[in-house]
Amino acid sequence: MKTLYAFALLFLMSLGVQAQTMTITVTNFSVPLPDGGTFAIGAIPYGTSQAVSFSIHNDAGASTDLILTKVGSNYVTLGGNAAPEVTLDESTTSGDIPAGLNTHFTVTNSGAEAPGDYTLTLSIVNNDGSHNPYTGTVTYTVSPPTSILSAKEVGLSLSPVPSTDGRITINSTGNTIVNKVIVYGPNGMSEPFEGVMNFHTRQKGVLVVQIYTDKGFVEEKILVQ
Repeated sequence: MKTLYAFALLFLMSLGVQAQTMTITVTNFSVPLPDGGTFAIGAIPYGTSQAVSFSIHNDAGASTDLILTKVGSNYVTLGGNAAPEVTLDESTTSGDIPAGLNTHFTVTNSGAEAPGDYTLTLSIVNNDGSHNPYTGTVTYTVSPPTSILSAKEVGLSLSPVPSTDGRITINSTGNTIVNKVIVYGPNGMSEPFEGVMNFHTRQKGVLVVQIYTDKGFVEEKILVQ
């Protein structure tokens, strides 16, 4: 009986060792995204989309499978201010990763973001007790546009011009998507408006209206009396 008990104890201890040696890691090629850490993409030109692929590794020293658990319909949960601008591709992602192997997923920004800093948080629920969920942050910056278009060139117009009350409507003759509007007054004061086709500025005089669209960067001057 003692021999059987000792064998059972050793067996359970060996299972514990296996569980402890299993480690999930996430990398972009050879660059790690540590659990709780950050991966910086850097600058992305305005109007450009960029795909970034990550590998989920099972670094188990024994034959212990790494099991990923879906939250909703995905293994990777996205958050942060970049989440609405990013698509997730899990078409090659496996939820069962044998020891020493890996699986992949890709995130791609839309290319329609206004210039600025973006943060994408990732969360991966798994069976590694030391790293569950595995979390990380991806950062990128959308650079300001280098070319300026007129509203007409992208199928937009502004009305009424001049305006007597500061209320302006952006009219579209096509399918142009307006992501952001910034109005600059004569004194340099700026007013941002997110994703709107009409806005109300309280500034007066000759104003500069910058419109960030999916077809390019637009700048127009308007008069508010």
